[in-house]
Amino acid sequence: MKKNTYKSIINMKEIARQAGVTRTTVSYVLNGRYKKDLKITDQVVQKVFAISKKLGYRRNALACLIKKGNSNIIGFLGDIGEQGNAYMTGMLKGMTETLQDNNYLLKLFSLTDQNFKELCRQCVEQRLGGVICRLSDELKLEYLRREFAHYKIPVVLLGNSIQHDWCSRVITDDISGITLALEHLVSLGHRKIGHLTIDVEMGLVIARREGFIKGLKIAGIPFKKKSIFSIPPGFAMHKDYYALFDNFFKSFKPTAVICASDALAMKLEIWAYARGVRIPEALSITGFGNQDFSLLACPPLTTIAQPMALMGKRAAEIILEIAEKKEISYSDELLPVKLVIRESTGLACDVSEQIIERAIKKNH
Repeated sequence: MKKNTYKSIINMKEIARQAGVTRTTVSYVLNGRYKKDLKITDQVVQKVFAISKKLGYRRNALACLIKKGNSNIIGFLGDIGEQGNAYMTGMLKGMTETLQDNNYLLKLFSLTDQNFKELCRQCVEQRLGGVICRLSDELKLEYLRREFAHYKIPVVLLGNSIQHDWCSRVITDDISGITLALEHLVSLGHRKIGHLTIDVEMGLVIARREGFIKGLKIAGIPFKKKSIFSIPPGFAMHKDYYALFDNFFKSFKPTAVICASDALAMKLEIWAYARGVRIPEALSITGFGNQDFSLLACPPLTTIAQPMALMGKRAAEIILEIAEKKEISYSDELLPVKLVIRESTGLACDVSEQIIERAIKKNH
């Protein structure tokens, strides 16, 4: 009969025997508890680690968690498959690497309108160590707060939602980002600048609108309500948008437009191409987000870059600090953004208004 060649499972008792110490000492060393004011010498620590490595010992993390009564799993709750959210990759990278370095795992909960309450239930039942959440719906956030509060599951919001007093946020300085874009356009001679956004009152929309108004004030340009143009949310370029864009340019006649996202900037570029409006000769456009496709736009898009990986990293670090210390204190972390200049912005043209007006008439 063939001999079983599988190595037997090494336990702490065997390590203790070979190291000449108690099993409790081995447990304290391998679980890191020797660092907490326990009188275990460095020589013993090194000896236990050396023997455990030689024997091929693998710690049973699940058993440790059962004893502790909580989880080393951090949840991420968000719309992972949302169109146009390529930056999610950077956030997840920052979260995953940080959590792995601290012996925590990241579990993804793909959020939809239909499964929200079910996912909240799963987070509670699995006793997650914390949840990083990318969500701006205030009704859902209030439901989540009530569900998690009883079980003391800490939450960090990732992205520009509205500020709350029951959780921390990791956000980017969107107001400064828009003012940077506006300063850039003013430096190119533009004075009639519009702002394209979406018709939803959410954190990032509000912040970027505030940045636009603030930037105009800094530049000494009077603000006009009709300079802000809102369209319904959605990623695809709907045929009805063409008429909406036509009306905006007829009404305000901007030579440059600051878009609240790269996706919106792409829609505007599609409109300009269909109308025969050359970018940046007749119209300058900036985006926000520096998503992958912004570099592939025609022409490549001037935009505001957000530090996506750093956002994920900081969210993970904050949730770990709360989970480890069991002390919940909430604050906002505001991360800087930067302007990335590409070919979609250029010098203001004195006849831009006439060029765009003729282009619109030609297509009607």
